[in-house]
Amino acid sequence: MTLLSICIPVMVPDPDLAASLRQMLASERGDVEILVGDFAGGAVAELLQTEPGLGDTRLRLVPPADGHEALPDLAACANRMIPEARGAWICLIEAHDYADPEICAVIEAATRRVPDADALSWGRARHVPPALRQGRDIAIIPTGSRLLAPEQADAMRSQFYWEGASDRPDCPFGAWHGAVR
Repeated sequence: MTLLSICIPVMVPDPDLAASLRQMLASERGDVEILVGDFAGGAVAELLQTEPGLGDTRLRLVPPADGHEALPDLAACANRMIPEARGAWICLIEAHDYADPEICAVIEAATRRVPDADALSWGRARHVPPALRQGRDIAIIPTGSRLLAPEQADAMRSQFYWEGASDRPDCPFGAWHGAVR
């Protein structure tokens, strides 16, 4: 069974894509798949055929829908990929990004503690604007872990009524650099 589908919509050729894919495929996990959406005019299909180290059954190409050579934006490309995913959980990243397949172990641990969990978010380095820096730091890298189980009513208020938000809803969870069931 596939636990996690890492979806990568590619709208323009990216020179870092092959290295990112090879790094993710270095994992021996059999419960992860990597879907690469070729919305870059066939460039991804050519890359997967010619680049060494990318002949893995866990890697699948998602072409544009029939009659749609290019899709209008990243969200449309991602929406084209989601129905193709076989995983119980979905993660979206961009072509120059990386998602560690070992996040499957975190999903397994989290769902043992919270069986009905439906979203997972992980920390990533955040840029520190020059005005807020103390010394030479340019990024904040979280090193801890915690399991949060927000109340559904609180999540509904923040998402649909924008409670506590400024110019957009305040949501710590999503499929971009996170995983949703």
